[in-house]
Amino acid sequence: SAATSTGTVSLASIARNGSSARLTFAVNPDSPYPMSIRVTNDSAIDGPVTLTLTNDDGDTSAAISLSAITGGPAGDVGAGASSGLLSMSDVFAAVQAADATFALGATSNKLRVSVSSLTPTIVLNAFSLSSDGTTFSMVTDAGA
Repeated sequence: SAATSTGTVSLASIARNGSSARLTFAVNPDSPYPMSIRVTNDSAIDGPVTLTLTNDDGDTSAAISLSAITGGPAGDVGAGASSGLLSMSDVFAAVQAADATFALGATSNKLRVSVSSLTPTIVLNAFSLSSDGTTFSMVTDAGA
């Protein structure tokens, strides 16, 4: 006969390496106040960065690589490097190309942006241009 035993075994905890940053307010791609984001790898190692959008209804897109966005880096974001300014229009287009079901929310057309990286520190900046094109300002700085 086969012997059996029962009991409790403690398993080691698993922690995610890396960092993330979140922008809680981003205008829609067709806003009269064009917005761009910039992602900075504020660490000493290169690493991949992914991005998701969440609409005000709480629906979150599939994650895309930052390199999928027009103007994004060709691959990993280098140590101490930043992406170029990525327009929310290009960000939204890249997300929809990867996740055709993602749309602006039914109750609001604002978005939230989340970036995640395997690097120790990632920073997400957002910049907005005034409707007359004369003022360019940083509207938030969300980091690890």
